[in-house]
Amino acid sequence: MSYSNKDIQIEITHIPLDPFAPQYSLHIDGEGNVKYNVINNVKTKGIQHYKISKEKVQEIFDGLEEIYFFSLRDNYLSSSSKNSKEKIIITAKFDDKFKKIEFETDSKAPISLLMLVKKIDEITNITKLIENKHLKNNYYSN
Repeated sequence: MSYSNKDIQIEITHIPLDPFAPQYSLHIDGEGNVKYNVINNVKTKGIQHYKISKEKVQEIFDGLEEIYFFSLRDNYLSSSSKNSKEKIIITAKFDDKFKKIEFETDSKAPISLLMLVKKIDEITNITKLIENKHLKNNYYSN
């Protein structure tokens, strides 16, 4: 399905649950504008603005559709955060649809949701800006 450029907004926030996990947020709009805000435990700190192609935005949108994002539960949180490295909050707005999902990396979140976050990070090429040794040990290594 195709989207109208102004119809989609996606935000992903990574909140560390251990002292070494990266802390950052990423906002993407339908025009391909990316705002990357880095707080801690990453290579490049601060706010960065850049653009990705509309084809890449379509790829992200297709990923949301493929996993039925708007039908997933609102949270997948562990009963104990002892083993979680981070909590991730992903929100997506498309037309009149809005969904916010919170999950921890060691929770029973669907693998497809974890893979979507990984795919978005790869599409937006933020892994270059993060380059944190700890990042290689979290869900990206699965």
